[in-house]
Amino acid sequence: MPINQLLTPQSGAKPGSTRSGLTDISAEERQRRARVLESMAVLDTPPEAGFDALTRLAANVCGTHIASVSLIDGDRVWFKSIHGLDITSVDSRQSFACEAANSKRLVEVSDARLDPRFAHNPMVAAQSGVVFYAGAPIVFEGVGIGAVCVLDYATRKLSPQALNALTEIANIATAMLRARIEAFSFFSKTR
Repeated sequence: MPINQLLTPQSGAKPGSTRSGLTDISAEERQRRARVLESMAVLDTPPEAGFDALTRLAANVCGTHIASVSLIDGDRVWFKSIHGLDITSVDSRQSFACEAANSKRLVEVSDARLDPRFAHNPMVAAQSGVVFYAGAPIVFEGVGIGAVCVLDYATRKLSPQALNALTEIANIATAMLRARIEAFSFFSKTR
């Protein structure tokens, strides 16, 4: 089955369900994440050139086929931008981005087929599935709201420079999202 068919949102996901070996967060943290994303008014918005440039840059710098700016919205991960796949969201149980966002640290998985946290993930188990993942968290006011992610179909290990660049791209995404809040705040005060 092609990976695009595996990466469709699935109903029946339970918010807060624990995935074996993966970093989980408290219900309070989930509520804070939801409030932050709501204040950004970013979910389900059309593509934006700046975010699309970040995903192309991440893919180019890291030499991967896929890159995304992923935001965690309850039981789904929504892609503000994605390069290399034609999808808009996935069930959070299928997402690598949750690990980077929940742990609030850079995550690199050279071969997801060998990592017990991800080996049974449908994205990995599929024929021609994802093998490599790296993600830098998008953290706003202490809340991990998403990640800038790169994925590929072959094993790899990024150089320290590429990992640093991925972290900086996530910092830029955070600044762009912060600017949305400031703009909305400004415009609401001028009305």
